Amino acid sequence: MKPDLAQYLICPDDRRGALHIAEINEERPIESSSSQREIWEGTLVCAECTRTFPVIEGIPRLLPKELQTPDVDERQHYTLKEMRLRDAEAPCYEDLLTPFENVVELPLFPRHLRLNTSSTVLEIGCGTGRLTRWLYRCAARVIAFDIAADSLRILQRSLKPRGRLKVDILQASATHLPIRQQSVDAAASAGVLSHIPHEREMVCEGIAAALKSGGRFAFTVHNLNRRMMAEWPSGKRCGEGVFIKYFRPKELVAEIREILSVERVFPIDCFGQRMAHLDWFGLLIERVFELTQIGLPRAKLLFCVTRAPTRR
Repeated sequence: MKPDLAQYLICPDDRRGALHIAEINEERPIESSSSQREIWEGTLVCAECTRTFPVIEGIPRLLPKELQTPDVDERQHYTLKEMRLRDAEAPCYEDLLTPFENVVELPLFPRHLRLNTSSTVLEIGCGTGRLTRWLYRCAARVIAFDIAADSLRILQRSLKPRGRLKVDILQASATHLPIRQQSVDAAASAGVLSHIPHEREMVCEGIAAALKSGGRFAFTVHNLNRRMMAEWPSGKRCGEGVFIKYFRPKELVAEIREILSVERVFPIDCFGQRMAHLDWFGLLIERVFELTQIGLPRAKLLFCVTRAPTRR
């Protein structure tokens, strides 16, 4: 954890108390050629409720109390169950992905977020970092968090020196966002909202609050697709127990439009968008897909671009 990360953090329980560095037990250089150091082991404390949060192996552990109470029945608490499943699949997660996820989906984020060398980006549900590695190339700083500790360790080890300098990693929950209001320029999330059963509105409200005035939030969700529905029924826990929700474009807009201003929603399909590295061609194909929805029946994902309310 870089010491200046604390300026972005609040308590996940009361959602207002600033977090301060209470203790530093061990520091390490971020990378061998840099003079910058990070807190490897230490403690953060909430200025309001005085609850403490550990920093373990360079990662602040900012989970809410409800996810750290020993007597919680894991069978009844979906998030705890998902944490265990995500940790179990972390070592092989990226091997399960098709080229579609990386070649077509990921390049859309930097383009639509309009990132530059001064941007601070919040990534919701970073996992092992497949999107994180795209974002930090285009931004000044990426604050990436996930509930799965093992996924975060893999991300931490995979970062090259430049990435270590630009990426901050947190263990946190999207439903209890520990980020100060109006502190980040943009936010991104690949597929996460499709895996949140009931609290999607709460998640979007937290993201809207964290964004600066007019800041963009770009994300993908699973499209309502017959082939995918046959494999993983909507509303069921797919595979070994991960919830999945499919959206139609109008349904997605209706769910978030009271919180965030929706700029664009379009299906992501392999046709044409494989040439997304050609900016003019990729933008043309996206616009055709958005206006005609021709790729909707077979598209695996929907890509959505939103903006936070304009504040004085």
